[in-house]
Amino acid sequence: TTLLVDPYNYFVKWPKTNPDFSQNYLAQAYFLKQFPRYQKFIIVNASTGVKTQGFPTTIMASKYILWQELKNNALTYIFPEEISTIKEENFVAVLMEENQSLLEELKNRFPEAKVTKQDFGGGEFTAFVFNKNNLE
Repeated sequence: TTLLVDPYNYFVKWPKTNPDFSQNYLAQAYFLKQFPRYQKFIIVNASTGVKTQGFPTTIMASKYILWQELKNNALTYIFPEEISTIKEENFVAVLMEENQSLLEELKNRFPEAKVTKQDFGGGEFTAFVFNKNNLE
């Protein structure tokens, strides 16, 4: 059976009540889209969302916005314990939720990286940009 979703619920009601539609998650995805030549990482440390296929449903907003990057392997979702797997020359990473110890771990691994607080598209989050080859 196919479930038809009422557009009012999907676009108006659910975004106000469901954490999967958080403005921060949308803002993070649109921010990452600005870096076409970088590997993108979303560090999945969200405390909300139903787990499906290993990840919380809170990643769905970014999956829709960054579907082309995901398809081309330019976007990777990782859990905090997988930060040590980041080895890209040029990458941009965001944490789904603020976490000072994770930011410190990234700063220690990549001291030359730029860490900035973003107020982007109505969402506030910290972005971590490592630009080894001076990309524009």
